[in-house]
Amino acid sequence: MEKMREEFEAWLKGTGQNPPYATKRGYWEIWKASRMAIEITLPAKEVIKAEYTSIPDYADWPDGYNAGIDVCAKVLVDIGLKVRCADETNIPAQG
Repeated sequence: MEKMREEFEAWLKGTGQNPPYATKRGYWEIWKASRMAIEITLPAKEVIKAEYTSIPDYADWPDGYNAGIDVCAKVLVDIGLKVRCADETNIPAQG
């Protein structure tokens, strides 16, 4: 937490903004920068193994799991956070 505070203070000093007297535009830039500093790592997507495709309940499970990861990624990107996937192969588009 201390490191994050120090990084924020260094960034703030570089902007020339003084928080008690900052403009609305300045506060907006500060807020956006704080959001972009947050990065969420989502779990790797599942790939169904060939030997499990004959099990009806299991065969559809990865589709729902992967769809859940996609929806989470979209929501997180929409609110201004950086998102990456643990498997590094399916990195969602950053809005």
